[in-house]
Amino acid sequence: MQTEDLDNDLLSGVISQESYKKLLEAEVYGTATPMQWLEKRLLLILSAVNSGVVVSFDTGIESGQIETSEEFSVWCEKYFPDAYHSFIAGKHKHHHH
Repeated sequence: MQTEDLDNDLLSGVISQESYKKLLEAEVYGTATPMQWLEKRLLLILSAVNSGVVVSFDTGIESGQIETSEEFSVWCEKYFPDAYHSFIAGKHKHHHH
């Protein structure tokens, strides 16, 4: 699966088992480059949610939907804790307008 295909899926609100595995690989790998890659993908999911798309996910063990940015945060922290924490840490570095 190419990143481009993954991005298209994520933006349309679909996180398939295959997509989830790919995101998880980056989380597990944990070095800077995969983490940056993962954060970009997570931002795509968040932007889909923020634009009113109901995102459905399937991890192979659990499936469900993400409808709000709060639900996204909870989901993100549950499945991608490392990325979530660097993500949140990164967000606080930037100045809010």
